[in-house]
Amino acid sequence: MSEPTDPPQSQNGETSPGDMDQQFKEYIEELLAIEKAHLPDMPAAPKRRRPPKPEIIREFETRVRQLLNQRALAHNKEAPKEPEEAVKKKMLSQRIEQMTGDYQAELANWLEHKQATLAQADPTSMYRWDADNSLIYFLTRPNKGKTITDNNPYVNLVDIEEFDVASELYPYFDVPKTWTKDLYVKYFSPMHKEVVGKADEFLTQIILDKQRMTEEAKGKRKPPVAEEKEGDLHNLKEEIRAYAASVGFPAMGVTKLDRRYTAENLEKELPYDTLILFAHEMPLEDVKKIPTDNPLVAFTSYRDGGQNIHKIADFIRSKGYRCLARVSSDGAIKYAPHAVNAGMGNYSTYGVCILPEVGTRTKMAGILIDAELPLDQPRDWNIEEFCARCRSCQKVCPSGAIPKDEKRFRGAIKRQTHHLRCFEYMATHYECMLCVRICPFSVIGYEQCMKALPKHYAYNLHRDKVDMELLRTPWQPKGSQHG
Repeated sequence: MSEPTDPPQSQNGETSPGDMDQQFKEYIEELLAIEKAHLPDMPAAPKRRRPPKPEIIREFETRVRQLLNQRALAHNKEAPKEPEEAVKKKMLSQRIEQMTGDYQAELANWLEHKQATLAQADPTSMYRWDADNSLIYFLTRPNKGKTITDNNPYVNLVDIEEFDVASELYPYFDVPKTWTKDLYVKYFSPMHKEVVGKADEFLTQIILDKQRMTEEAKGKRKPPVAEEKEGDLHNLKEEIRAYAASVGFPAMGVTKLDRRYTAENLEKELPYDTLILFAHEMPLEDVKKIPTDNPLVAFTSYRDGGQNIHKIADFIRSKGYRCLARVSSDGAIKYAPHAVNAGMGNYSTYGVCILPEVGTRTKMAGILIDAELPLDQPRDWNIEEFCARCRSCQKVCPSGAIPKDEKRFRGAIKRQTHHLRCFEYMATHYECMLCVRICPFSVIGYEQCMKALPKHYAYNLHRDKVDMELLRTPWQPKGSQHG
């Protein structure tokens, strides 16, 4: 590195102040040039563009100019004009004073609203945005299903606090964008017309059932409830089960609603804590036609299940209990985790609940009931043991929506299906349903799947008596000879 030269001096050794400034300026620039000699050339920094003024500021300034013009016209030219800055300050002061008054009033209303939510809450209650009252938040009613989920070994929660926070900050959506009129018109209506000959074969009834569900939940429609109540709740539960089976729901379970699995903005539509889950069956003969004949089994189940869940709700009301139906195509309640909590089955590779009665040939629906029905308990059906060795759904999924391995998600270890990829393919490829068609539980049956497991893996401490001799016996494939 070269050394900088000394500042030049005049012949008589004297320099003027101006010359000294210029000399030191050149001296400093020379020093900087030496320091930067080893650095690469850098492009000049881009010029920063001033952001546009917010709309509210532009409106405010426009109003200020209008008032100034009015003031100028109203006064004599000789009269002293109030400076523009003074007018701005005066208007801003008035606006702040007005806002302060509004704020204090709204703060008082919010505090009153907060006390009301605290009065009906407990430590399990959840924060939710409130679009109607405070516009800030409210606390849900006690979350009675939390204890069941937190202690369910088949849900695989690894961090309950993380799960709680994720459920509050990133709640499930209430109405997926997939259920929109534009999507119906663009994809589903032409698909249905091509396959079954009528564009509204399914959608009209599905929309009507969802509309009835919403009107009943919001109190706009009030179905009659019998005055006399069924006194024996165990008997009521079995009567509901039998009636549900007669209208296409072969599997049923009862648990408490876990509000961490419910959608935001719908808390008021879910006033009861006891949840009855029903699995509507897709006929096996129709599932076996996939993918060649495109029978549209999912839409058939959405339609028929939506109609029949209202029939079950009316049956319950005839027994003297209030209830609210939730149809299969609704996004308010995530049915799979509640079905696992109710012991109806265990999680599949692609996130739905596999049921021994129908496998994954189902669209689930639910009913919230104002009664303390006996609850069903979580149960290990050994389904994960089979799924861990199968993964056929993951291998056949054309959209890549089904993951191969478990990962941590929202405080749980699970295989999180990529729902957007799944629905895109369903909308553009005749409903797809290949995961259901390939699932052995759906087309072969639960018992056959269990027989296919080696005895060690089929053994279940929650169901079977302990047989130490069986557990110690070396496993041999069927047909093999002992050497």
